[in-house]
Amino acid sequence: MSEEIKNTAEPKANNKILEVDNLRVYFHTKKGDSKAVDGNHFDMYENQTLAIVGESGCGKSVTAMSILGLVSEPGEIMPGSKILYTGNGKNVDLAKASDAEIQDIRGNEISMIFQEPMTSLNPVFTVGEQIMENIRIHEDISDEEAKARTIKLLGQVGISRPDEVFNNYPFQMSGGMNQRVMIAMALSCSPKLLIADEPTTALDVTIQAQILMLMNQLKNELGTSIMLITHDLGVVAQVADWVNVMYAGKVVETADVQTLFKNPKHPYTIGLMSSMPSLATEGSRLNVIEGTVPNPVYLPKGCYFADRCKHCMQKCLESQPPVVEFENGHKAACFLYEEAEQKGE
Repeated sequence: MSEEIKNTAEPKANNKILEVDNLRVYFHTKKGDSKAVDGNHFDMYENQTLAIVGESGCGKSVTAMSILGLVSEPGEIMPGSKILYTGNGKNVDLAKASDAEIQDIRGNEISMIFQEPMTSLNPVFTVGEQIMENIRIHEDISDEEAKARTIKLLGQVGISRPDEVFNNYPFQMSGGMNQRVMIAMALSCSPKLLIADEPTTALDVTIQAQILMLMNQLKNELGTSIMLITHDLGVVAQVADWVNVMYAGKVVETADVQTLFKNPKHPYTIGLMSSMPSLATEGSRLNVIEGTVPNPVYLPKGCYFADRCKHCMQKCLESQPPVVEFENGHKAACFLYEEAEQKGE
């Protein structure tokens, strides 16, 4: 896009803890560079929940992995990318940081709840040992103190009989219990930023609601900022303050959550909204967005959404759309609104 989208609406009285600028993550393949993330810009503030939404393959998880320094070959954070972490008085560009600098921050000041707890937890260690390990890596405390904190954390995330669960192995517990263990591990060092990658995937509706309630509660009690990665707009409506909509590696629309649901602008966002099930659609087929996401190795010259958009114009096929700002930081990258601005509408 000729101009990139950035969420610029700053929450009052909140300090910025993360500034992502021109983030590009490419995976080098025999067929060419796969542009998983291609020019993302966004900020995060204290005690804020930022949701990143979009279809599978749009670059949500890769964005999160880059912040934690978990992108490895054949992936590469490209030169010119900036991931500036300013929490706890630090000023570290994670895109250029050394392994030692990232290791000091990862799991300590920035933690992540991975998408599938059953594959993220080690099956040969008890859940208590795994939480204790993270604490001992970052803090100089005794085993007794680490164990006491671990048991307290297990209780705080809603696990009954935490002293007994401490000695359980992951396979002895349900998916919801393991997800709570992952949250306890992520919060074990009181991080400034918690990245939650599809934290409610594969959980039943009751457990999903409990996990979302728990995350909101912990944010309010600890002041932790949350980056929520999801494709579920229902989850976004419940917990997010601000939303970035991603498509094919780029943010195509950004707004506060109420504005986005009441007045979506980008045709892709509107398509996502219309595909949500509701009481009005009960018994009928859901709307779908026709077509598929473009191959990230062979991205088109123009708007990446053009061949799926019912409003597509010739200029959409020839060049990247401009970013149009509406109000209160609401932005969308689409030629439709450039046309409206020129007509004075």
